[in-house]
Order: sequence, then structure tokens, then C-alpha cells
Amino acid sequence: MALMARDHVLLKYKTGDVRWRHAVILEAADGVFHRVLTTGRVVRRLDFSSAEIDKIASWDGKKLSSKLKRQDCFIDLDSPAGAFTEEEINQAVAGLAAAVRRRVRTKGPPAQGESAVVPHDDDDVERGGEEEPRPGGRTVDVADGEGWYVLVGQGAVLSGQMVKLAGKDPILLGDMALFQKSGKTLVAVWAKAEEVLEKLRALRVRSSGHPEARFEGIGDIFYDPDATPRRKAADDVKVDEDPDLRVLPVKFERDGRRFRRLQDAQVDMEEEAFDDWPLDTKRSLTHTLRELRRADLSWLQHHDNWMKVSGVRVNDRSAHEHQLLCTALHWFTCYDQICVVNSAGCETLNARRELIEHAHEGRPEAPRWDGADDFLGKRQAAGGTIIDPDKLAHVAARQSQRAKILETSMKAQEASAAWLRRGRGGDGAADDHGRLTKAQLKKQKALETQGGADV
Repeated sequence: MALMARDHVLLKYKTGDVRWRHAVILEAADGVFHRVLTTGRVVRRLDFSSAEIDKIASWDGKKLSSKLKRQDCFIDLDSPAGAFTEEEINQAVAGLAAAVRRRVRTKGPPAQGESAVVPHDDDDVERGGEEEPRPGGRTVDVADGEGWYVLVGQGAVLSGQMVKLAGKDPILLGDMALFQKSGKTLVAVWAKAEEVLEKLRALRVRSSGHPEARFEGIGDIFYDPDATPRRKAADDVKVDEDPDLRVLPVKFERDGRRFRRLQDAQVDMEEEAFDDWPLDTKRSLTHTLRELRRADLSWLQHHDNWMKVSGVRVNDRSAHEHQLLCTALHWFTCYDQICVVNSAGCETLNARRELIEHAHEGRPEAPRWDGADDFLGKRQAAGGTIIDPDKLAHVAARQSQRAKILETSMKAQEASAAWLRRGRGGDGAADDHGRLTKAQLKKQKALETQGGADV
């Protein structure tokens, strides 16, 4: 991309503010560096090939491309100084071309005829009469690109940006320096251009308090979105990479507040089946959200509408409870931005809301709470006991097994007794102990006597 003086560009940095930043090119490239005029009317010397610059886009300075969103850009119209004027850009280009830029080696005033650079600020140009401070009293020549670089960015001063500390009365601490900028105390580190990123990274790792191994493979560790070092999982460590099905990506308002409308959240919600779902009832939040979205209602608007239509008195206990339930579901959906259709707690709140509306339907003054347990999916014990249903089933099964064994044993005893009662050869029956009755004994004796006489 060949950029010339007076060209407008949009710059997007990898660190600091992620919005596109408007700048105007003041001169053709000096090697890999460009002089640009920022929206804060500050002239900076930037290396467009630097790793800290993510993207560069050229534009006409008037109308943004359809690929760029207005809220994602910070252009001249957003700055206190307003839009760039043609005269302002021409003066900046002319002032830069006429300026004599050389490194001051002494504390004396600049030679006569050497003019200060206008409109540069003290971030980019050494002030006349003051020498750029160096770490440890270094007196050797400074290599091209060697100097002070910001460790932690603040506002327009981005992390990794080169700054001039002449005239800022910095406090030198070895290769580091503390200096004031816009009322803030910032830290800069002395480094060469090719060493900046690695040196800044090493300092951030050291200040994190974590071992360096935890940051392996991580570049911008200081701007980790979770503010927590990540590390590669060991081969023997199982990492759950599945996203949490109970949360949604957080949406923010333009002023930075967390909020999303129910109609927008419902589109991203998808009900998932869980093997350990604790409620023994039909899940209904998906249906409720779909109906609210179709009617373009929020949870709070639904409460107001129900109060008007149902006929329930404003000071009724159910009215207060219904409002509380709808308010809780509203914040769960719009502020906490959780996937309520996969939350057992939210499902319970919605079930209670349905129960209240069903109980008052057609009878606002005399609600009937039939089927409350079926609505809530959790049956309450009459005596307040807490007994595992699986334990009750286990006990019932064991008792049934013992009853079957006892029944079988009794039948076996009865069969054995009946067999003994049949006797050994008579038509009479023996008693319960297998002994013959008196009548059987008399008959048997008579038969034996008759048989002896025949012989």
C-alpha cells in the first residue's frame, strides 16, 4: 500500500482500544516509518509493519466503507477538535517539511535558524535544549529505532509505542522509567525496535507472578480476555473443550452496559437434553420464550399484561409473587444472559409462574392450586421427610421377595402334611403327625384277625 501525504487511513491495533483509529499521512514513507497526524492533533512516527498494528485501511476521509461499522471507528468527527480541515492538514504537512529534526547532544539551546517542530507534541519530538534521558548514563550513539517504549498503554498512548521523555522529568530505574502523561503515571522500557515485543512480553510475564511456562505460545498475555494465563494441556490431563450450554455470548450496549433484548436472546437459545435433569415435569421455557418473542413482549411487560387481563388485585399475594418471578427471569435473560432454557432454576421459576396464572384463570379471587406438584415437577413429602425414591423402591422389592419366599415355604409345608394324611393303605387319613386314628387301628386289627382265621 503506497501512502502519500494527505492520504487518510484507518489503523487497527492489536492492543489497547480495538476500534479503528483515523489518521492523516503527512509525508511519504521514511524507510518503514510514516509521520501521521492523529485525531488528537498529535504527530506520530509509526512503523506500519509493526506487529502491534493489526490492520490498515485507506479511505477518502468522508464516507466509511459499508464493511465498517460506525461504532467500531474513532474518526476525526469523534474528537474534541472535530473534523480535519484542508487548511489544517496543509499546515501540518508544511510544518513537517520545514522542520529541522536532529538529535540534540548538549543542554544548550538549538542553533540559530533551527525551528521547533510544529505541530508535534512531546511524545514524538525532543524538546529543544533538553537531551533525551538514557538508562544507566549511556553515552554511546543510539541506534535507529532504539529508545523508550511504553510498557502499559493508557488512553492515546498505546502499549509498545515509542515515546520521548525529554522534559518529562522521568524517574529512571535501570532500563525502565516512570513518567507522567495526562495526569497518569506510566512505565517505559529502553529497547531496540526489534526487541520491543519480546522485551515487553518478558516484563509482563515477570509481573504476572506466574511461571513463564504457563504463557508458552501466548503473545498478548497482558490483554488476555479472562485476565488469566492459559497453558497447553498436558497429554495426561483431560480438558473439557465443550462450551457451557447454560450461558450465551455477552452483548453490550454502546455505552458499555450489559444488556440484550429477550427477542434477541431467544434466537440464540437451544434446548438441550440432560440425563440428570432434576425436574420430573415437561420443560416449558422454550415455549414461553417463543410466545413472548412472537408477541414482542418482555418478561416485565408480560406481568403488566397479565395483571390487566387476569383480574387479580394489585395487593394480592400472587400479584407480588408473579412480579418477582418475572423480574428474576427478566434479569436472567437480559442482564446475566444465561441460556435459561437449559437452567433448572429458571425452569422452576417459570413453572411457578405458570402455576399462579393457571390457578387464577377464571377465578381471580379464589385460586385453585390443583396439580401444583405436577407443575413444579417435585413432590413434597407430607411429613417433611427426605427419603430417596430409589431407596423406597429397593425396600419394596426386598419385602416383596421375602413375601414370595414365605408363601412358597407355607405351600410346601401344606403339601407335605397332605401327603402324610393319606395313610399307608386305608381310606382314612392320618393325623397331623402321621399317626393312625383309633378307628384306623381297630379296622387294621380286625383285618389281621380275619386273615389269621382263614389260615
